[in-house]
Amino acid sequence: MKRIVKNALMSEFNAEVLATDSAAAAISLIEHENIPFNIIVSRNKLDEEASALTLLNYNYDRTPSIPIIVLGDVEFSGSNYIKTADRFRTEEIFRHIIDLLNISKEELAEIKLPEYIPVPIEIFIRSKLTICDVYIKISKKHDPDQYVKIMHTNHEINHEHITRYQQKEVTHLYVKKADRNKFFDSMIEQSVAILEKQDLPSNVIVDVAAEHYGISQNLITQMGITPHCVKLVNSSVKAIAKVVQGHTSLGPLLKLLLNNRGSYAYRHCHLITLFSHRVLNIVDWCDEKQFDQNFEKISFVAFLHDITLPEDQLVQINNKLDLYKLNLSKEKKDLVLNHANTISTIVQTFPKAPSGADIFLRQHHGVSNGIGFADTFVSNLSIHAILFIVVEDFAHHLLNFKENKLTMSEIFIKLYQRYPLPSYRKIVDALKTMIVGGM
Repeated sequence: MKRIVKNALMSEFNAEVLATDSAAAAISLIEHENIPFNIIVSRNKLDEEASALTLLNYNYDRTPSIPIIVLGDVEFSGSNYIKTADRFRTEEIFRHIIDLLNISKEELAEIKLPEYIPVPIEIFIRSKLTICDVYIKISKKHDPDQYVKIMHTNHEINHEHITRYQQKEVTHLYVKKADRNKFFDSMIEQSVAILEKQDLPSNVIVDVAAEHYGISQNLITQMGITPHCVKLVNSSVKAIAKVVQGHTSLGPLLKLLLNNRGSYAYRHCHLITLFSHRVLNIVDWCDEKQFDQNFEKISFVAFLHDITLPEDQLVQINNKLDLYKLNLSKEKKDLVLNHANTISTIVQTFPKAPSGADIFLRQHHGVSNGIGFADTFVSNLSIHAILFIVVEDFAHHLLNFKENKLTMSEIFIKLYQRYPLPSYRKIVDALKTMIVGGM
């Protein structure tokens, strides 16, 4: 969550944002850094520490005091602070900052965005033309960054050039902030139009959806939930579900997904959607209308559940042992531990998200608060969360099939050992039926 809020503030206000893990560290920054802090944003509690109250008491005795925004409930009799609901929207933080700092509309327009806005390079792969000038950033050690124009307005995109940039590990190109909205309107429209074509072959849909996953990941990380992001996510989820529903036989689609060159994260989410659809048919929990609603929710959750994890290495972590075997930085470790809670909070701002998707996302690693991984799996989670937990684990095993060198029988032995409760074993049984029957 810290990373999402930090990136949102940097993007919205073009601000320098310093993030800490405790109130003491924040106070130390204020005391010792030669920086005039304009505002403080704090969770009411961090790891059971009453961080906001510590900062409020410190600020009360300080002259001049710094405006504070508290995310969550806190009781304090002083002034110069605002508190939000525990389930907040980033837009709410933005409004409070504008009010507390008395920022005018003109000042806001001037400061909130950099002159050049990064856009993920994947967005150019399927588009035909760009509606505005496009730039590449040239970074120099001792000089300011330079932005060199590489495409002109209404320029036909040279996809060979885009491929060449990717081979040189260029991840973003840039547009001017004045062009940002019309650029995304045009590019997302072109991308979505491809997925909406009738009779598009499954392999093309899979490739395009893989690209859209990467673009969605960039947009959510950089800007949070925007109208452009919502449109792209919804079209991708719908396309993935359509592919899954359009294959009566498991084998061809499974082979297509396992061999796809997209990210581990994308293949993982598509496999979860595929297996969940098959399992829902086998367990027969509901009528046709409820089935469609359940599948829509699972498809949505599958697409978004790991989207805040920027590296495939992090997506492959599925338990505490996986996490601690890797020599990760504290920031990356915290990112993994908190990702279920982070995406759950983000989805609360997603317009018309399936009902209960936020709770489902928070529980997808078996813990009700969305922090960490379950040591043992309990039966008091929703039945859809239980289904998701087992199916996700199975998808991990298949994606790591060559590396771990387990037979299908050995994979199921591991699943039965890890999930001894009847509600979980029912899902393992359904997966086994699916594989044996080739459903």
